[in-house]
Amino acid sequence: MQKQKADQPEPNFERNHLLKENSYKKRLQQDSARRRLKTKAERNEAAIAAAEAVINELNKQLCNDEVSTNYTEIMKLTEQLEQENTKLEQLMEEWEQIQSKIMQI
Repeated sequence: MQKQKADQPEPNFERNHLLKENSYKKRLQQDSARRRLKTKAERNEAAIAAAEAVINELNKQLCNDEVSTNYTEIMKLTEQLEQENTKLEQLMEEWEQIQSKIMQI
């Protein structure tokens, strides 16, 4: 009887080992998810910067004297500006959601 007990590990040891292993795997998964989200946030920030640059360029064009006297050109640029502003708002909302997810991990 004594020999059988010695061959079998203690149940608490196995349970503790499994808990540590699960905790380690969970931490690895969280780290991986955090890295993916940070990469996504960086890409999103680059897209925001690009959209802001386009908006600035469109605003400059609208202030140009040659453009300001051309009604059709003003309408075209204004429509592009509205589209870029909508795109920028969507990107910023997405960025906020990503940041929120990063904080939750």
